[in-house]
Parts: sequence; structure tokens; C-alpha cells
Amino acid sequence: MECPSCQFNNMPGNTRCLRCGGALQLASAAISVEPPRASAPSKWLRRWFNGRRWWYWSRSAAAGTGRNLASELTRRTVTSGLDLGLAARSLIPGWAHWHAGYRLRGTVIASIYWASLLAMVATIGTPWGATWLGVLLAVHAGSLIDLLVAADQSRFERCVVVPLLAIAIVTAFYWPIGYWVNSQIFVRLLQAPIGEFSSGDVIWFRRLAASNPNVRPGDIVLYDIGNQTIPLANHRAFQVNGDRIDRIIAGPGSLVQWRDGHFEVDGQPTTWMPLGMADAPEGFTLRVHDRAVGHMQAEQWNDSLAGWSITVPADSYCIVPSTVPLPNLPHASANLREFWTKLAVVSAGRIQGRAWICGYPFAHWAILK
Repeated sequence: MECPSCQFNNMPGNTRCLRCGGALQLASAAISVEPPRASAPSKWLRRWFNGRRWWYWSRSAAAGTGRNLASELTRRTVTSGLDLGLAARSLIPGWAHWHAGYRLRGTVIASIYWASLLAMVATIGTPWGATWLGVLLAVHAGSLIDLLVAADQSRFERCVVVPLLAIAIVTAFYWPIGYWVNSQIFVRLLQAPIGEFSSGDVIWFRRLAASNPNVRPGDIVLYDIGNQTIPLANHRAFQVNGDRIDRIIAGPGSLVQWRDGHFEVDGQPTTWMPLGMADAPEGFTLRVHDRAVGHMQAEQWNDSLAGWSITVPADSYCIVPSTVPLPNLPHASANLREFWTKLAVVSAGRIQGRAWICGYPFAHWAILK
């Protein structure tokens, strides 16, 4: 078989030339000069709905944008030499402007920033707190954009590159701060009155370690009450779950008793009462869930809890669930003793935080002890 390239005579059956390595099948292959073509409808669909064309265009645009961002970042940080002092001062809005000679602009930016910061701390836990946080981040990002924008920049650099750099800097600066603050404290906005607190109060809690919560009787804590179902009369049941706020009245190893309308700890009347319950000195009157109950209802409470007592196990605390809305007393008085026995013992691992500050509204501001 003669090679079409070098005219070397090869042995029959060879697929390639032994001299030049050319393919020998092409010499005998019949090549069609009219390959198959797309139909007219296919051409029309491809022209108007060409997904591959848009995919290649978007991929090229994204690659070009990435190269522009990388070159701009390199030009601003490496090629031109970044002023580290100015970069450090830009982390405090207004300081870099003041240092660069823009005194009025720096004063305005700093005033708005610090006012937003104070307003955010004062209203944290409310919708206003989130609003002021947004204003604070916007002011800081705006100050960075004002520092990074230059007269020789293109529209792409001003509208895309500089804002992305500002957002990246703000995120890198505030993310660790927010993570650390959230690991130390958390807040709760009360939707209903709880004992001495009113509806709308914001309580700051210090996070506690699950293994060693470091709390004592008298502390107001946020804890997980668990998931309990208490059977009632008439084929009904009462279910309790979720987080609750209440006061610790006894620690591990203590004997807690209910006697004549009072709680006693180790045989002595305790000075700490649950948040949702307070006894009155005149007659046999109680306040249950921030409502004064009459003599007859108080007698029902006393009868249903007469002789109630628990011994707090180790690594647990006694927290009477006084802030849990109870069912109607006539139907549930026989089960209140079982209800309190199940829920009053709270393990240390379920205590999440200790009340620290009542931060909002300002008229109720106080440090909680």
C-alpha cells in the first residue's frame, strides 16, 4: 500500500506509513463534500435562543472583571505602595480624613458614626438597633469609598472595584467583633410582662459555660425548660417547652418546700421569690404572673401545693416555673404539684445566661444583680 505522503510502499494491512508515519486510511477513504447541515428550524432556534453563546459571553465577562479587580487591587497595594498609616486610620471613620487635611468632612463622618454607634448600643435587641447598625456600616463603607476614589479612575473602578474593596474591608473588620460580642452576651426583647420587667424591656444576658454556669440563688437566668407534657382533666394535656426567664431560688443539695404561701429553703423562708409570683404581707394574697389573685384562688394554690417539696440534685438548680402561663386552676390544681416537680429542677447545662443589664427603654435602665 503506497503512502500518499512519501510514496513509500508499505505492507498490506498497515494503518500508518513505516517511513513518515502518515495515516494510510485516508488514501482509500471516501470523504463527503456535503456534510450534514442543521435544518432551518434548528438554525432559527439557535440564532434566537443560543444558550452556549450567552454562557461563553458571561464567562468571558466574569474573567475580564476578575482580572480588572486583581490588577486594581495590585496597583493600589503593591505597585503604588499602600500608606499603612492611612489604612490603619481608615478603620476609625473620620480619622483618616482629618489626618489627610479634610477636617470638616472627617468631623461630619466621625460625628455620624459615633452617634450611630451609641444609638445602636442603646437600642440593641429592638428593630431600631438593627437600623442604627445599618447606618453605622453604611457610614464606615462610605468613608472608605471616599478615601479610595481617585480622579484618574475609570467608571468601572469607581462603580465596581472601589465599592467591593470597601465592603470587603468593612466585613473583615466587623465580622470578628460581632462574633466575639455574640460569644459573650445576647439580648432578649420581652413580649409580655415578667415579674419586675415590663413588656418591651430588653434584657442583656451574659453567656455561661454549660459545664460551669457559675450562678447562685437570686440570679435571674435564661434557661431551657425542656419539653414536658402535663395531663389535665377531661382528656386534655398541657405542654411546655422553649426558653424561659426566671429566678433561681435554691442551689444543689437544697431542700425546697412550699408552706403557708411561702417557699422555704432548708427549713428557712427564702428572700428570693420567682419572678412571676410574689407574696403579700396582708392576709393570704398572692401575685401570680403579675396579677393579684383573690383569697379563694390563693387558697386553691396553697391546697394544691401543700406539702410540696423537692431536694435539688447535684449539678442542678431549683427554678420554679412561675413565668409559664398555667392552665385554669379548677381543672389543673390537682396536677400543679406534679407540674412543679417536673419543671422546677433544672440541670446546670440547660442554663444559658445570667441577666446582666436591662438596657431598654431608658427609663427602665438598670444593672441587674
